[in-house]
Amino acid sequence: MSRRVSFRIASRFSVAVRLSLAFASTLFVVADPLEVQGQILRPKVPIPRELITLPEYMRPGQHTLSLDVAQSLPRAIDKRYKDVPVIGLLIGRGVTCVPIGKFPGHLSGTVGWGQSEWGDSPCMAAILQLAVNFDTTKLDKIPVKVIDRAILTYDEAAAPICPLVYGGPNACWQSGQGIPEDKPDGCAVVRVPSVNWAETVPPSGLIPYAGASPAVNRISAREWDVTEPVRWQKGSAAPLGASPTYGFLLSGGLSLDQLTAEDNTVCISALANIKLHVTYTVPPEGEPFRAPR
Repeated sequence: MSRRVSFRIASRFSVAVRLSLAFASTLFVVADPLEVQGQILRPKVPIPRELITLPEYMRPGQHTLSLDVAQSLPRAIDKRYKDVPVIGLLIGRGVTCVPIGKFPGHLSGTVGWGQSEWGDSPCMAAILQLAVNFDTTKLDKIPVKVIDRAILTYDEAAAPICPLVYGGPNACWQSGQGIPEDKPDGCAVVRVPSVNWAETVPPSGLIPYAGASPAVNRISAREWDVTEPVRWQKGSAAPLGASPTYGFLLSGGLSLDQLTAEDNTVCISALANIKLHVTYTVPPEGEPFRAPR
């Protein structure tokens, strides 16, 4: 009787060992990342591999994420020149070069620059900016990645109406003569803000931006290579001692000091569908991290 009991116990133990070994081959190792309800976890207990589905964008290989704008801040500044009387020293003062309302008014959120004259006299000049931050939630979830390339794109059209002064022309894309014209190269220029506008709203005025570094390169009229800024912000490629950068700045290509208001050129655009396309590589498990060049 005791021999039968011993045999049954031994058989059951042998089966249990075989099942355990077979099951163990399907387990995740402890260090494998795991996404649970939007959080990246490292399991403390083995989990059957067939129960886990790693999102495609987190798997080893090259991927591209197209990110939407999560936060924006419009800024504008204008310069008004001395009013010129129509007749003599006093008569007519106040009726020439009269800006329409408080700038930027309905132009808030547009991008570009414009200037207006009254007769032969300078009247008004203006610059408009839009700072943007993108939703990098998915990108931030990937613990190890190499940023291969980042492209910022947008759709651009002339803003609906841009009357800068009473009685002046009101097209948003117009020549120095005040005649509507196409702007094939657009009005927006992409730069990199040098202040953390997203967390602390900067004082009124234009948002300052970095110089030649990190580099932003124009690919086409509405397509910009922003790989280096994204690596600085989301990777490990920022040089030692470099100043931090914060999102991106869409602005007119000129500064207020460069505008003389000696003609009626206007280049003010409404931007839409602003996207950041980030191409990155997740290295195979166990391979060393490769820093971008």
